Amino acid sequence: MVGGVNEIFSEFNSQTKRHPNLAIESSLAIHFPLPTYFFVSPKYPLLVSRIEDGLLRLIANGKFDEYFLLHHQEVIADANLKSRKIFSLDNPNLSSADPLDDKGLWYTF
Repeated sequence: MVGGVNEIFSEFNSQTKRHPNLAIESSLAIHFPLPTYFFVSPKYPLLVSRIEDGLLRLIANGKFDEYFLLHHQEVIADANLKSRKIFSLDNPNLSSADPLDDKGLWYTF
């Protein structure tokens, strides 16, 4: 199962009754790029354009990060990522079309 840092504590809390010895490793983490995409029917190219334009504007003016952190900052802080040794793995399911080099599209810690 692949999950993000935003899922670890809720998943842990939902599983501890069934698995009382379950623990969250505190010094290591795996970074595995897993982009999220919106899929829109090709019948609606204007909608595609508006969604992309809106998201890029939100990223450019900082509102996307603001909204992202509003919903994820607490769990990111609880995960204490800055003190962990991070192992980065390539995602073999991604292609050269995936924007891995665009730093503005990825959360960095």
